[in-house]
Amino acid sequence: MIAALEKTRIRHIVAVSCYKEPIALIETIVQSVADQTEVNRIIMVISFEEKTPDKEKKCEYLQNRFKDAGFERIICTIHPYGLPGEIPGKCSNSNYGLRTAVNQINVADDDMKNILVITCDADSKFPPDYIAALTWKYLQENQPALTTIYQSPLFYNWKLDSLSFIMRVTGLLRSDFIHPRYQMDDIICLIRWMGETQQRLRISMIPVPVISGPTSDETVEYEIIEWARQARRWTIGAAEVFHYFIIKSIHMPKMAAFS
Repeated sequence: MIAALEKTRIRHIVAVSCYKEPIALIETIVQSVADQTEVNRIIMVISFEEKTPDKEKKCEYLQNRFKDAGFERIICTIHPYGLPGEIPGKCSNSNYGLRTAVNQINVADDDMKNILVITCDADSKFPPDYIAALTWKYLQENQPALTTIYQSPLFYNWKLDSLSFIMRVTGLLRSDFIHPRYQMDDIICLIRWMGETQQRLRISMIPVPVISGPTSDETVEYEIIEWARQARRWTIGAAEVFHYFIIKSIHMPKMAAFS
C-alpha cells in the first residue's frame, strides 16, 4: 500500500531523550524501534545529557548493539550543560539531538516534507507496524507536513500484569484510549507551531497504540509518593503552559488562540 502512494521516499527521525534511565530500559525502546517492519526508513537518535553517568559507555554500547539492526543511521548525542537560553530537561535535550541529526543527514529544504520526526520517552514501546502505519496515513492524507500532528493512543500498561490491583486500575485510567487526539503535554509544541505556521493544526490519529510505563511503583506506599511527585510536576507544567500561551497567543491565529 505504501509503494502505491509513495513518490519520494519517506524517512523518519525517531528521537528518545535520556538522563539517568537504566541502559536496559533504553535498550528496550530502541529494540522496539529496530523491530519495525520499515526499519530501513529510520534515523535513530538517542540523546543524553552531559551530566548523565557513564554517557560515553552507554553511547558506545548502543551503537555497537544496534549497528546491524537495519537503521538508515543511528546517532547518539550529548546535550551540553549550561548552554545560553536553555534549562536542562527533555525539551532542550530533544531539541539538541534533533538539530544535530538534521545537520548530520544534510536535509535539503525541498526534502523537508519527506521526513517525519517522532519523539518519545525512554519507557515507550512501539508496535512493529507503527512506522508503516504512520507512513501510510501520512501519504494517504497527501503529506500535510505543515498542518497536521500525528498521535497514537497511549496505553500505560507496561508490565501491568505484574502489579497490584490498585496499580493496574491507575495505569488503565491514565490510558488515552477514550480520546487519542487529546494533546497532553505536547501543548507547548502545538502553541509554538501554530505561531510559526499561522494556522490551526489538526491532530490525526495513527491507528496503532503505543505502550508506556505507568506512573506507578510496586507498592501502594510508593505509588502515593510517585503521584505526589507527578502532581507537583503537572502543576508546574500547567503554569508554564499558561505563561507560554499568554506570551505566544498574539502570534497565533485569533480564532485558534481563542478556542
